[in-house]
Amino acid sequence: MAVLSKTGITTGATIQVGHVTQSVDAFTGAVQYDITLSGSLKVTGSVSVTGSITGSLNGNANTATYVISNPQNYTPKPGGTFTGPGNLGLLAGSVTLASGVSSLLNPSALLGKTFQTQYWVTATKASGSTSPSPSTLYIQEAVGGNGFFIKETGASSNDDVNFIVAYLG
Repeated sequence: MAVLSKTGITTGATIQVGHVTQSVDAFTGAVQYDITLSGSLKVTGSVSVTGSITGSLNGNANTATYVISNPQNYTPKPGGTFTGPGNLGLLAGSVTLASGVSSLLNPSALLGKTFQTQYWVTATKASGSTSPSPSTLYIQEAVGGNGFFIKETGASSNDDVNFIVAYLG
């Protein structure tokens, strides 16, 4: 891949066509360039990635996100049961615990699904939590099977908790 170059760009020198077109080519995708950004980047609008992302993406999301719904084939462990091929769905979100208990979490994608058979939940405390250690997060099915709660033993604060739900479609 090409590398953006400052060669020939000096104070008092004439700007050449190549000085400008290399940037235009890089940002329009006409020519492949390796571009490294340092500092903050703010994007307004959507982001589309072709290829892969390396490293980590850290930050906050405002909503739970539906991640995947394409048909896949899954192989069970020996002696296990299996409902497939089928769709695997993922939901991710965060909730603030009130005195160690979340509000009822009942995404519509889980309607009619059985806890620990057709959907599974995992949760972790978000960074900056203030609950005493040791404390344990656990998931409790709602009465009647209509959703679930996230609870934290030994908690009296309003910690934020991130959760992921995997379910069969």
